[in-house]
Amino acid sequence: MIKHLLAAALVCGAASASPPFPDSYVQDVPEGVSDGIPMVSDDGTELSIDADTTLRVCVLKVEFLPDYTDLTSGNGEFESDSAAVADLMNQISSYYTDVSNGYLTLYLYQFPAGNAAFRVNHQMGFYGADDKNGLGQCELFRDAVLAADNQVDFSRFDAIIVMHAGAGNEADILGDSPDDIHSMFVNSSDLEYYLGSGFVQTNDGVKVREGCIDPEREAQDNYGLGVLGTIVHEFGHQLGLPDLYNTYTGAVGIGGWGLMGYGQWLMNGFWPAAPSAWSRAAMNWIDPAEAVPGEYVSERMGTVYRIPLNSTEYLLLENRQRDPDGDGQCGPHERDYGLPGSGILIWHIDETRLSSEYRQANIVNVDPLHKGVDVEEADGIQDLDYGFASWFSIEGSGYDPWKRDGYAWVFSPETTPSTDASWGGYTGVKIDVLDNSSSTMSFLYSLQGVVPGWPVELGKAKYGTVFWSTTQGEYTAAVAGNNQAFIVPADGNTAIPMGMNVSAPLTVFSIEETEYLVIPKMDGQIHLRLPDWSEPDGWPVNLPAPAVQVIASQSMDCIFAMLENREVYRLHTDGTVFTSWPRTFALDITGACVFPHATVPGLIVVTADGSLVRTGPGGGGVFGWPVHPGNEDTTLPVAADFDRDGDVETAVVSGGKLWAYDENSAGEPGFPVSLQGEVLSDPFMADINSDGNIEILVETTAGLEAYSSSGTIVTNWPFTTEADSLAFNYSRFTSGTGGSGFACASLRDGRVFILDGSGASLGGSPYSFGDNPIGFPILRRFDGEEQYRVVTVTSGGSLGAFYTGFEPDGWNTGMDTGGERCWPSEHLPSVVSSGNLLNEDEFFVWPNPVTSGSGNIRFVPGCDSQYRIRVFNVAGELVSDYSGDAPGRVPWEVSWNTEDLAPGYVCLAVVFGADKTAVLRSIVFPGWGQISMGHSTRGAVFMGIEASIWAGTGYSYLQAVFNRDDYRNLAMERAGIDVSFRDRGFQDDVGDFSSSSEYNDYIRSLARYYYPDDPEAQQDYFNSHSRYGSDGWSWTNSAAREDYDDALRVSREWFRRTVYVAAFAVVNRAVSAIDASLLDPSEPGIYTEIDFPESSDFSSVRFTVGARF
Repeated sequence: MIKHLLAAALVCGAASASPPFPDSYVQDVPEGVSDGIPMVSDDGTELSIDADTTLRVCVLKVEFLPDYTDLTSGNGEFESDSAAVADLMNQISSYYTDVSNGYLTLYLYQFPAGNAAFRVNHQMGFYGADDKNGLGQCELFRDAVLAADNQVDFSRFDAIIVMHAGAGNEADILGDSPDDIHSMFVNSSDLEYYLGSGFVQTNDGVKVREGCIDPEREAQDNYGLGVLGTIVHEFGHQLGLPDLYNTYTGAVGIGGWGLMGYGQWLMNGFWPAAPSAWSRAAMNWIDPAEAVPGEYVSERMGTVYRIPLNSTEYLLLENRQRDPDGDGQCGPHERDYGLPGSGILIWHIDETRLSSEYRQANIVNVDPLHKGVDVEEADGIQDLDYGFASWFSIEGSGYDPWKRDGYAWVFSPETTPSTDASWGGYTGVKIDVLDNSSSTMSFLYSLQGVVPGWPVELGKAKYGTVFWSTTQGEYTAAVAGNNQAFIVPADGNTAIPMGMNVSAPLTVFSIEETEYLVIPKMDGQIHLRLPDWSEPDGWPVNLPAPAVQVIASQSMDCIFAMLENREVYRLHTDGTVFTSWPRTFALDITGACVFPHATVPGLIVVTADGSLVRTGPGGGGVFGWPVHPGNEDTTLPVAADFDRDGDVETAVVSGGKLWAYDENSAGEPGFPVSLQGEVLSDPFMADINSDGNIEILVETTAGLEAYSSSGTIVTNWPFTTEADSLAFNYSRFTSGTGGSGFACASLRDGRVFILDGSGASLGGSPYSFGDNPIGFPILRRFDGEEQYRVVTVTSGGSLGAFYTGFEPDGWNTGMDTGGERCWPSEHLPSVVSSGNLLNEDEFFVWPNPVTSGSGNIRFVPGCDSQYRIRVFNVAGELVSDYSGDAPGRVPWEVSWNTEDLAPGYVCLAVVFGADKTAVLRSIVFPGWGQISMGHSTRGAVFMGIEASIWAGTGYSYLQAVFNRDDYRNLAMERAGIDVSFRDRGFQDDVGDFSSSSEYNDYIRSLARYYYPDDPEAQQDYFNSHSRYGSDGWSWTNSAAREDYDDALRVSREWFRRTVYVAAFAVVNRAVSAIDASLLDPSEPGIYTEIDFPESSDFSSVRFTVGARF
């Protein structure tokens, strides 16, 4: 999970490094950024630069002890004179003035002032050795500051650049100077991790906590590379900017479209790219304008537009032009001249990857599928990170910007790329660029499928949504993060406050056909309000403690309030308390649901130890209860007649398992079942297969899991999505909505799916709302609208709504606005049965093939029944025999232990009374068993297949032998070696080398490579692998060797084909045996038969489906 990921990244003291020059041999260095406090005074005053617009930068020129090694560039001495350094500092200052629109001014001062440099007490290789990456840079930073301390008053400066002699390791294209120093930004965490102290103490009353390590030049290996890009990139980290390439792998991220990607290397580092629009906004150098649907004009260097996708993602649109004056030359302030193209650049921003933790750990773009900052490439070809090795896959291409004279100009849900959210999910955003590339371009922004006036921002959210229909209008109600209740009308124009200090989720209660919003308060009051805040007589009710949950039960015509003081109240519609209530529990109450029993309705209450207690209508306990399923992490329960046997069952998740109990507290058959992932939501109910049986669904880290009333996971489930690297925990009061033929659920990655029984999406879903939705999604048709809406709220407080093409049929759990969490019997869907004893479409083994341990035999009986399953091997021998009872109309599984079975094919049958003699005959000779039972045509088919198989086997074997003789004769006659008894490796070597002498030379080179400093080991390796004497050979010419190689390859291919063709004989026998076991000695014809035993004698049971001929 990302929590662990972040911890690992931070503990390792990540340092910020310059990306290696493309196609070099250099490995990147771990990353990190500034915390905004480069120095701290001795009295503890933090010298922050976060809000500064003018920075004084100290540039320390540093050289090393002289060296004469080829492992580093240069000789250790600082070669640039003060004038060259001054010119470079002017370029740095000019760059940041330009890209910040004049917001940031840098004053750089070099020390020492003349041509000299501070000398540290080691050679360059001491700091730059590859095994010291991170440590070496920290040591150099410390040594440079201490060497300059007597001449520099560090208290006068805001930032430090250590400019050392030689070139940076990131520019070592040929990989021949591995001891060069990799440029990087050193922060306090690095110093603490590597040196044991998070600062360097100076004599000036300040502690230096961070700074940049840069070379004086980047040119080496006869490549003319500039150092400006490296220095401004590293200084970007000093300003707090993270890298926008993949800091784990070095993959390019945003490529050349921004400084913090690979943009530092544009024009070979002499003219780096400006920072991305997001980077400039993060620095407050620009203020993106929030766009609403309409037409906009985008000027070069002008307004950057922000277009929301969902609550945590948005687009930034900017006009970038390489050569705005069209003169074909790079002007002094044309910072985009090195870009690969021009036009409207569209950035996809995901704030879930841009938190302070991600930025400090410098991992905002480590997931190529879910970047914090991404370029939407107009050509639909993901060159960046995924493309073939080319400059397009490093810098980007001229086809990436959007423009009428480019590759694409429409960006919508239907295009590639699309405006879907990072993990997918419909957003409805469409952008149509209206002009060719120029300094002034227009675009049209529109929304498709989003309800007008939505989303509505609540400013964080505490509890999820509920639909409320009143005579004054239809509303969506939710509780904001400040515990204030809001209702939003259908048009979404405003959020209307309905009360402060709300203690539990809102519900809706109907009294005489008037719906009231039930609002529990932290002072213990329970309000029933209309939109104008009026309340019926008797309300509000004052209770002795705040409610942790309120259930407005229409089926029991009352309101239940579960309180913090362990009491449960049952309230009449006039606010009075029912006789014999409240009920007091021994432990805190964590949740409840209504138990919809026809004669003894009540509650299922969950207490803090995870126990489930059933109460009757009078509050008293029910015999046999409580039950203790797991531990204190028990979810909210649900209750319904899941298996449609006429009794009500209860389901709950606890201890990583799904538990189900009958009304007498006995565990239901097939339960508990272990979930495949960690639980994230409360369970909810749906009839996803439209068969009248109720499935139980729950979101876990494995996806959306669905289980039948028998405890088996539904076929084709769980519904899985690409794993989100964000970490989420269980969210109480969060679940889904279900009905006949569908389930509607909000997943933690921000998408709402409407799914059918096979897991296929319905109605145009998924819809993207933003990370971590809470509550359950509303699926309703509002007054005056033709389409249903999907409405939900994210934890960030964004209340969104989309139109969907899906229409639910009949009652669904989303209509439970009172929070009863049950499926009343009068609303249960009709039971659909196949009418057969066995569902012909669901009898199989999974996984198939079974590779280890055990498999599962799944079948669906047509009614409550007994079963017997027998498993035979290909010899017709019985290897497993299972029998038992199974409930009807729902999947049932039997665990099949395969540990003692030899690999191969087996026959599994629920058919009994078949002619065993016919089965054995078909195993001996396929088709014989069919003929013996009177199915001659069917038998002839199997026999014909058998004859073809063996004919093919014989032909393949002969071809293999002929070619084997060819290569053996060639080796003997033309190379003087008998290979007939040699292993495959020896035979391959004879074909790969013209002689054994050439082969031995190759072995010598391997020995030197494996043991470069150990002559004795080299000799041992050579002696054990070389070939002389009777093992020697020498080809007369290369043509003979090539003929040998071809014959060897062809021979092996034919031998392989022989094995493959022969394997079909085993398959043919298995199929013939299974077929024989299913046949009756009857006349040919179409048949479907199911015979149920009249007694317990299973020998008469037969299931048959197929065609006789």
